[in-house]
Amino acid sequence: MDILRTPDNAFTLLPDFPYQPHYLEIDDPDVGSLRVHYIDEGPKEAPVILCLHGQATWSYLYRHMIPHFAEAGYRVIVPDYVGFGRSDKFADHNAYSSQRFVDWLAATLKGLNIEQATGFFFDWGGMFGLPVATDHPNMFDRLILLNTTLPRGNQIFANMWVLGWRAYCYRQKIFPQGEMVAKMTHYDVSAETITAFDAPYPDEGYKKGPLSLPNLIPASPWHQAVAMNKQTWQKLETWRKPVLTLFSESLAKRGLNPSEFQNRIPGASGQPHETIPDAGFFIVEDKPHLLADKTLTFIHATSQRGRHMSDQAPGGAPQGRPPMEKPPFDIPNPLAASRPLTDDEQIIQDALSRYAKAFIDKSHDDITQAVTDDFTLVQGGGAELTAAWNKQEFVNTQFKHMVDMFTGVKYDADVLSGQVDGHHATGMFRFAAGGNIHGRDVLMEGIGSVVLVKDGDAWRISHMHSSAQLHRK
Repeated sequence: MDILRTPDNAFTLLPDFPYQPHYLEIDDPDVGSLRVHYIDEGPKEAPVILCLHGQATWSYLYRHMIPHFAEAGYRVIVPDYVGFGRSDKFADHNAYSSQRFVDWLAATLKGLNIEQATGFFFDWGGMFGLPVATDHPNMFDRLILLNTTLPRGNQIFANMWVLGWRAYCYRQKIFPQGEMVAKMTHYDVSAETITAFDAPYPDEGYKKGPLSLPNLIPASPWHQAVAMNKQTWQKLETWRKPVLTLFSESLAKRGLNPSEFQNRIPGASGQPHETIPDAGFFIVEDKPHLLADKTLTFIHATSQRGRHMSDQAPGGAPQGRPPMEKPPFDIPNPLAASRPLTDDEQIIQDALSRYAKAFIDKSHDDITQAVTDDFTLVQGGGAELTAAWNKQEFVNTQFKHMVDMFTGVKYDADVLSGQVDGHHATGMFRFAAGGNIHGRDVLMEGIGSVVLVKDGDAWRISHMHSSAQLHRK
């Protein structure tokens, strides 16, 4: 595999970033040695604060927090993941996987002799850092989690968001880095800062690491990362060292909610969790000084308690904490045996049947009535998302294109599971659609999820996403 290394002159004159680069060689079983970059500031014998970055960022993200921690007497270490910042980068996006990111990070922290540190995990820092922390608990005395998650692909709304996020990322000719940060912060980001976030990537060939991440977020229970995330959750349910969540208030209200971490991790019980107002997704960029202060306060408050709890025997929750509830059930396997539909599932089946009939009848009016005005369709093939449409785009392009191009249009959908909650319903389904084009039969088969909204006496489709395989005869 070809490995790229960003030239040093790309990192000259970065604003507010006077820190000297440090490098560590780690072993990869497939390619041999990889060079990993990290920032290392503060007294070398002091307790360590380890900061992990996320999508679209590198160690530059922590430029304003590093001096706070170092001046308070802590050693601050901020690595760049393989594929990011000043670390080595693969030229092929297939070189990246969730497990390899975790393995590379584990090797990096072992090489740096990280022990009894404070982990400050933002975004992908949680998805990569938590598996490492639970596999190597001696590395961390406490954890701080910011705008992160450990998804298992078992929540329909979350899966729909993931596919929509992939659509946004992959339809752009130039994959944004600094511009992504600027669009997802509460406060304005300067042009110089945007350029600094872009510095590690002289051209698109250097961005295969960042470009791999959207596909590494589970959007179904069968995604490659789900097994690892489930194992990590199981280990977190016996983690009694202090855990603090600091999430953006705007995201917590929209679905990226820290409550699962707070409820399932024993060490999160009784901690001063906060949702931070006036902060976008890139909370570290918006609120570096506030987060640094809260981190130092948390370390001081838990310095003795965290060491005491780490010495307890594993297993079980602390005294006085009620037993943990079972995690949410997984979405049933679509290959499970068929069974009679429940009343809720029949509502979803009827809505899907109306949707399918509109295709079969090639009825523009019927398809318009089958979906809501804010209808969104996200459609993929296998693991890669290929397209997303709003209602106008869907009716005028996807629907019109299919019914105009095909003869003998076929569309069938069968509900696998579903639930009605007031005026909303959610479900999963399998489907087959196709027809004949230029004398060749084409068939598309797959699974999908759907959200319905009750409009008067009728149920209409509000959101739908699907993943399918295409067959040609």
